[in-house]
Amino acid sequence: IKEASKTRGVIVLTDPDYPGLRIRNQVEKYVQKCKHAFVDRKDAIGKKKLGIAEANKESVKKAIENVVTFSNQESISWKEFLELDIIGDKKKRLKVYDLFHLGYGNAKTLFKRLNMVGISREMIEKELENEGYSD
Repeated sequence: IKEASKTRGVIVLTDPDYPGLRIRNQVEKYVQKCKHAFVDRKDAIGKKKLGIAEANKESVKKAIENVVTFSNQESISWKEFLELDIIGDKKKRLKVYDLFHLGYGNAKTLFKRLNMVGISREMIEKELENEGYSD
C-alpha cells in the first residue's frame, strides 16, 4: 500500500468493526496521504457476518463518493465538543457520524475524526439544525 501510494492515490475502505479500525489506523500510520471511505455499519451486516463483502453496491459507491482525508490540526476543542452534548446522546452522535461520513465509533473516536477532517463546531451545529436538532 505504501509503494502504491507513491504513484497512485490510496482509499482505505475497511470493515466497520474493531479489526477494520485497527487496519485503518495501521495504514494511516504508514501512508499519511491516504483517503478514507466508510460504509455504514447497518449497511454492512449480512446474515452471519459484518463486513464490506456484505454491503450492497450502493453503500460502497456512497462511501467512495464521500471519502475524507485526515489532518492533524484541531478544528474543534474538547470543550466545544462537550457543549454540543453529543457524548450523552447516542442518537445525535450517530447522526453526526452519518452527516459527515465518518464511519462508526464512540464519542472519543468521533472527536478525533472531526478534528482529523477539519470539521468545526459551527459546521456541526449547522448540519444538526438542518436535520431538526436544535437546542
